[in-house]
Amino acid sequence: MCDPVSAGMFAIKAVGQVGEHQTKTAGVAARNRQRLRQYEHDQQNYINEVKLDNAAYSNEVIANEVEQEGVFKAMVDQWTQLDQQLDQMFAKSSFKMQDSIIKMYENEYAGSQTGATAGRLAASSAKKKGFEIAKEVHGLLLAKEEVSMKKGMARTDAVSKIDRLYEKVRFPPVHGHTPVPPELEAKPSSASLMLGLAGAGLQ
Repeated sequence: MCDPVSAGMFAIKAVGQVGEHQTKTAGVAARNRQRLRQYEHDQQNYINEVKLDNAAYSNEVIANEVEQEGVFKAMVDQWTQLDQQLDQMFAKSSFKMQDSIIKMYENEYAGSQTGATAGRLAASSAKKKGFEIAKEVHGLLLAKEEVSMKKGMARTDAVSKIDRLYEKVRFPPVHGHTPVPPELEAKPSSASLMLGLAGAGLQ
């Protein structure tokens, strides 16, 4: 049988061992709670950043599409302007040829002459007019080719600009990995408490 002093000492040491074990357990639990709170905070931040990145990307895509439409419309406007210029050239040339043909017929009267000379005189103005018309038509064909070439250049330029704009929003944002869950501390082993209590009992 043990004396009351030894029993009292054992009780004090046992209470101390249990208290120390509970303090360690409470400390581990508090640190684990803090880590889990931080993890939840990191998760929420990640979700918020993903939402903001996606919203910004959507806005960029919409603005980019509007800009691409503007480039295409500018190209179409340029084509329309070139077509109008060509139409004006053809109309002007047509009226010019019409006026010159009327003038030629007014001036081709050979007078009282007959025979080969009269025929030659009458035909010379028609021949001259034919050369003038050929020259005018050749100029119109060249102008048409030039307009076609300018349209092609405008189209190439517009496609190049649209491609550059598309490259800016070609790839959506990459968000990366979600936050990694924390490693939690293990609770202190009950074996150390039992050993401490056994050591106190032996003393």
